[in-house]
Amino acid sequence: MAGYSGFSKSNNAVEAEANGRLPITHAARLLAKLAGLKQADAKALLLQLGTYEYHHTSKNYNVTNYYSVDGALETLAEQGNRQAYDAMVERGNIYKPGRHPSFEEMSA
Repeated sequence: MAGYSGFSKSNNAVEAEANGRLPITHAARLLAKLAGLKQADAKALLLQLGTYEYHHTSKNYNVTNYYSVDGALETLAEQGNRQAYDAMVERGNIYKPGRHPSFEEMSA
């Protein structure tokens, strides 16, 4: 969906944000809150996992990297972070509708 939403970001950036993909500062803040991490640890994990996509922002068409909070939650749940698993379930981001793998299945 090409085009701009006002002067601040592309329509694709707006769509990405609606789907849980955010610039690093926003993603780290949300991940820290959802998974019970320090914000610096959340940012380090997101940077380690890498950029999910990029979008143009501002009237100057700056390139801004976007990171997947849901992908980071999944990684943490697989590593045994129960709070991250609970956040995934609450956000509806478990693999198959109607069947949530248990925490034990994910972290095994």
